[in-house]
Amino acid sequence: MDYYKLLQLEKEPFSNSPDPDYFFQSEQHLGCLQKLELALRLKRGLNVVIGDVGTGKTTLCRQLIRSLSGYDGFECHLVLDPAFDAPLAFLQTIHALFHPNAPNAPATETELKETIQQLLFTKGVDQHKTIVLIIDEGQKMTGACVEILRELLNYETNTFKLLQIVIFAQLEFEQILESRANFADRINLLHHLGPMHFRDTHRMVQHRIKLSSADPKPRQLFTLPAMWAIYRFSKGYPRKIIHLCHQSILAMLIQNRTRVGWATIVSCKKRLAVASGGDRRAYWPYATLAFIAALALVALLPSSLPMTSRDHALPPLNPAEPNPLALKHDVPNPDPMALPQKANTLPETPSETALATAASPTGHTVPSSPLSPEDVPNPVSKRHANPQDPDANYRLDRLPPQILGQLIVQPGDTLEELASSVYGSHSYGRLKAVILANPHIQNPNSISIGDIIKFPLMVHASDDSKHPSYWIILDEFSSLPPTMQRLAEISESLEVPLQMIPHWHPESSLNFSITVRGFFENEAEAINYSRTLPDSIMRNGRVISSWPEETRFYADPYKGGKLHFPINDARQ
Repeated sequence: MDYYKLLQLEKEPFSNSPDPDYFFQSEQHLGCLQKLELALRLKRGLNVVIGDVGTGKTTLCRQLIRSLSGYDGFECHLVLDPAFDAPLAFLQTIHALFHPNAPNAPATETELKETIQQLLFTKGVDQHKTIVLIIDEGQKMTGACVEILRELLNYETNTFKLLQIVIFAQLEFEQILESRANFADRINLLHHLGPMHFRDTHRMVQHRIKLSSADPKPRQLFTLPAMWAIYRFSKGYPRKIIHLCHQSILAMLIQNRTRVGWATIVSCKKRLAVASGGDRRAYWPYATLAFIAALALVALLPSSLPMTSRDHALPPLNPAEPNPLALKHDVPNPDPMALPQKANTLPETPSETALATAASPTGHTVPSSPLSPEDVPNPVSKRHANPQDPDANYRLDRLPPQILGQLIVQPGDTLEELASSVYGSHSYGRLKAVILANPHIQNPNSISIGDIIKFPLMVHASDDSKHPSYWIILDEFSSLPPTMQRLAEISESLEVPLQMIPHWHPESSLNFSITVRGFFENEAEAINYSRTLPDSIMRNGRVISSWPEETRFYADPYKGGKLHFPINDARQ
């Protein structure tokens, strides 16, 4: 049954095929993809991605191939099933991939290796191509096939490897690496994929629904308690999330409901457990204890705990040092998930506050906002109808992200310059916050090329009393890396000071605006100044008079100060 047509969807949102169109850029998957692309561009040789069943390895593999296919210098080859009985069959397959039009393949292993080496040298040196061999299900490889890969890695010039290998494998592959130290020692990148946390689980579900929807504003098919149940039962594994969402939507249609609630997820989980041979009653004691613990945390824990990063608990600050997260204008991103709850009341289904507490990626309660309610919009509380109703209109998709984004360190980059570019200006507090959010940084004055730097949210309390004001927006993006690239491109062709203004709004989500540094108090001056800029710079440009209500800034839009431009100096 094409159930998606009944829900105004154009295609199946929860297909279990590894479609790269549905690749969700969770923090860990995006980070892994960026590391792989960098390693392949640098021609470092062997790269291994290990993850449990259902963590998204195959989808990541397809997305990597799609990303590299956009560049002429890459030639990718995929081995879906490397379970070869003999190394000769493995070499024949590799030879056929590299030379599909060969009339006759060599008959012996030695001849095949020599031919493959010649092919790699011709393509890599003479044709300047990067040859990438991607192997899925790497745990199926025999020791003899692993030895073949080790020998192929010996084919190199004085400066780079002729063959780039990426292996996606399950956890059993670690035993192969332990038993073959001479192969493991050649690994340039070893990345472990794990399950997603609650926020990425919810974002992944909404991402798939949005891509499949015929409506620009897709329906909210799952309540927040339902999303929490999906996360608990799937444990954050993408494959289990997709399977459970598919089954629950079918159940919703059969039951003639408009949204999937908590009870529907529980029912589907029980049926799936029976189908897989599990005990239907086994999960109830654990689920009960989990919810009692979650609700108890709300009552027992203090209302505010120190801010933590998503992956690591931040080290305590020295009391003698200024707290970078308590600056006058830069404050931690307030989490609008915290909702009032009646005292001494235990609802039948978990409340919004309990879910927000239990869903915190670090296991801590979300810190309360240092801003007043008038200063911090709460899109959830404004649209929340009834905390006890599992079908209430929870709008978790309208929450701010947890981080601004992340960047790969390029040659010549310094941590101070990156922080200054992202936040619009340099300050000790912002730099300290970046250091705390990246525990892997051992020396802030010496960061390594290829490192991934995470930039935390630093909310700027804007002063609306400075209106009326006008800004010239040159371009706008929804993520940090393309914004930085475009900012560098424009800066090279313009001598005008520029700045990047990250901002979030409940309707448009997170955006990064590249603007002329500063603002105008006169609209005519702003418009005429924009006409002096090259058409190639202003192709996506515009002049705005204000920012939408409820906009939350992560850099000061007024930082550049007031600008003046005589109207008669405009380009005619």
